[in-house]
Amino acid sequence: MTSERKIFTSSTSGLRLGWRLVALAALVLIASTGVGASSSSAASADERRLQQARAKLDAVRDKIESARDKRQEREAALAQAEARVAEVLEAVRAAQTAVRRQQERVQQARQRYQRLQAQAESHQQAMARRAAELYRQGTQVPMSAVLASDSVDEAMNRSTYIEFVQRADRAGFEEVEADQTRLDAQQEVLQQEEAVLERRLAQKEEILAQARELRDERALRLADVEKKLDELQAHESHLESESRQLAAMARRANEQHAHHTGGGASQPSSSGGAGWQWPARGAVTSTYGMRWGRMHEGLDVAAAHGAPVVAARAGTVSDAGRVGGYGNMVVIAHGGGVATAYAHLSSITVSPGQSVGAGQRLGGMGCTGSCTGTHVHFEVRVNGAPRNPQSYLP
Repeated sequence: MTSERKIFTSSTSGLRLGWRLVALAALVLIASTGVGASSSSAASADERRLQQARAKLDAVRDKIESARDKRQEREAALAQAEARVAEVLEAVRAAQTAVRRQQERVQQARQRYQRLQAQAESHQQAMARRAAELYRQGTQVPMSAVLASDSVDEAMNRSTYIEFVQRADRAGFEEVEADQTRLDAQQEVLQQEEAVLERRLAQKEEILAQARELRDERALRLADVEKKLDELQAHESHLESESRQLAAMARRANEQHAHHTGGGASQPSSSGGAGWQWPARGAVTSTYGMRWGRMHEGLDVAAAHGAPVVAARAGTVSDAGRVGGYGNMVVIAHGGGVATAYAHLSSITVSPGQSVGAGQRLGGMGCTGSCTGTHVHFEVRVNGAPRNPQSYLP
């Protein structure tokens, strides 16, 4: 927002436009009586409509600003999530590499196992052929070995191996036993390698799940804030159109009012001195200018609660009442597009349409609305734009 729209730093953002609109209304209610009463009434009605539209527009803009702030916060948080995703994806790639290497090791173990199994089968077939040859030659197996067997198959196997040990190729039998030992050992290695592979795969799936969760969270947050901004900006566009229409109506009413009243008074001088006086006696606690990183568009004077607050210049009261963060506020039109405002009053002793002289009591000093400590917030506006009050005061 521009400084012309921020009335004072202690006010909430949704109320920043209030004083500007009141000042604009003051231009319509130029101090006069009698002539042009009907056009003045029409201008006031149009101005009220314009004020309401602009207040809505300002509220939407404040929401947009707040949404943009949220988007920045979420973008910062999502940047951290992005960094985490990058870490997770790197871990995924590392896990995938480890899995591929483990698969290669398992494949190599399987190939070794298959080679050993083929070798053992070859030895067994060779020994079987030897046993068959011995049998054809009439070699007998001791009966005690056969009777010690638990089954016919075992007896046949035992008798065959005993014959190998006793009468055939003992070296071949020992080779079969060695092959079987190697096969058992290789099978155990294979099982261990497969268990490691399963753990690697499980880790990979867990890491991938984390990455997907972070991506989903990021997408949802981004979609949420973008949707909210789109809605607010569409609403802002609608209100801007409405505000432009009402502003045109207000300009026409203003022109008609100026025509009926003879064009209005000349603008009071900003050099300070004649016709102006301070709105209250007390200590100046805040001057016009930047404060806490934002524009303070008025002058704050502090004194005791209920201390008199007076008109800084003669004019006509255009507004008197409660105005959001300003609390109890009086606005005076001085002609020539100049208006003054007196905010945070504890009480108000004038009413709209009333003519007041310089130094006339408007109410008591207070702390109504958004404020910190008893004081009067005093502003000078020229055609709605803020001016340094101390340029006008003696």
